Order: sequence, then structure tokens, then C-alpha cells
Amino acid sequence: MNTQILMKWTLLFIIYSFIGWVWETCYVFVRTGHYENRGLLWGPFLPVYGFGALLILITTAPVQKNWLLIFIIGMLSASIAEYIGGSFLELVFHTREWDYSGSFMNLHGHICLLCSVVWGFFSVALVKWLHPWISSLLQEIPPTLYAWATILLALFFVIDFSILIQRSF
Repeated sequence: MNTQILMKWTLLFIIYSFIGWVWETCYVFVRTGHYENRGLLWGPFLPVYGFGALLILITTAPVQKNWLLIFIIGMLSASIAEYIGGSFLELVFHTREWDYSGSFMNLHGHICLLCSVVWGFFSVALVKWLHPWISSLLQEIPPTLYAWATILLALFFVIDFSILIQRSF
């Protein structure tokens, strides 16, 4: 794989993991009235959002002009990412970071119909507005700064994940 492509996808993963953390943190704050660091990592990352966003971008690439297909494919892609992520966290780290067990049409409490539909709307927003905006911002960064920023953020993420592994086992 081309180094530039790898750096681009790595940086996008980190950006969307951060955006997911911001979203979750704000959502929980609005619901509970207090700050809570969402996720298992120390830093401001929720990798399930990073993986989900990349999966949505990849799977919807052939249908970029069709809002309905973006919605459906994005909904399915995000739900798959959420189910695999929830199952992984439960299996490996023995934790449930979210639980939809009481929700209508849930699957093992990892996904539910309402959240899947919300992911469909988020997918359209990601593909049509957020990702094009982020991509245009990233194109403005000088290549050397882009490379160093990607390396440093990836290093921070790997160290944070390593601390999680060390704490967990």
C-alpha cells in the first residue's frame, strides 16, 4: 500500500475516533448533566467511530450520488461495526460500553433498530458534508506537517491503546 494512502486513512481513523469521542461525551453530558470520559482509552478516542466511519466511506463509495443507498449501506455498515466492536469489547475486555438490551429489535444488546436508523442519517451527513469538508481541510496542510501530525497522533493512539492492554491483562 502506498505510504500516502496509509497515512491518509490512519489520520482519518484518528480524526473520526476523536469526533466520535466528542459526540459521545456531549451526548452523555446532555443526558446526565456531568462529564464522563467515554470509552476505555485514556485519550479522546472512540475507535469504533473511526472504524465505522472508514467502513461507511469505503462501502458507500460506489453510490456517492444516491442518498437512499448511502443511508441503507451506511446504516448496515455502521451497525456491523457497532456489533463487532461491542462483541470485541465484551469478549476481550469483559466490558459493555453500550447496552441496547432494553431497546426494540436489539441484537445481543450491541445494536438496535433505532440506533441503526440514526447511523443511516449520520452516514449521509458523513458522506455528503463532514468527510468532504475534512478532506478539503486536510488538503490544505503542507505534506511535511501532515506526515508529522499523522505519525505523532498515531503514536499517541498506539501508546494509549498499549496502556489499555497493560491495564486489562
